[in-house]
Amino acid sequence: MLFKHYQLTPVLQLDFKTSVGFNSGYVADGHNGANHVQFSANLSYSVIKNMQLYAYSNYSFAINKDSNRYADDELLQDVFWAGLGLSYQYR
Repeated sequence: MLFKHYQLTPVLQLDFKTSVGFNSGYVADGHNGANHVQFSANLSYSVIKNMQLYAYSNYSFAINKDSNRYADDELLQDVFWAGLGLSYQYR
């Protein structure tokens, strides 16, 4: 995993993450080895000391897909998702 953090202001931060996913028998009839690369971006704003609002987006690229040879590789697809959230840490 590669990760980069930017503190834009005292209350605003931007994070980027890249990771690679592997199958080692978890998907029974899927190919073993690397099967996707994921890129993520997260922007968070500190509302108060323990509360953050955040927005995120992710894109996952399927790699080494071979649904002719491995039936469960048909489920391996490129996927985009995004969302908004609110988090609060109890201390």
